[in-house]
Amino acid sequence: MSDRAYQWHAFKALPHRVHALLVGLGLAGGLLLSGAFPSDGSGLQATQVVRGRYFAVDTTDPERRNIEVTRSRYEALSKQGQRDMFAIYGLVAAGGGALTLIFAKLDSWAGRS
Repeated sequence: MSDRAYQWHAFKALPHRVHALLVGLGLAGGLLLSGAFPSDGSGLQATQVVRGRYFAVDTTDPERRNIEVTRSRYEALSKQGQRDMFAIYGLVAAGGGALTLIFAKLDSWAGRS
């Protein structure tokens, strides 16, 4: 029962509201990850605060050096990182929920045969 064709049929057998919810969650996560929110494109990621000094790593530098940034810049970078992680966790949760529903449907079909 774990064949991909059966999984697709099980997904299609779910209620239409569930389809809409899963598609909506996927699109929202994709929208967040695609950069629909403004990004400065600098390649900086907030890393740490040491004795009142704020640091970010430059991902465009092959050596990944930490550079000192202002507090406001650090906070903006931190918020962007949190937004990205929220989208990733949301997509993982939506995918896990979809798989749970699909396998539950497959299990109910296996119980009937």
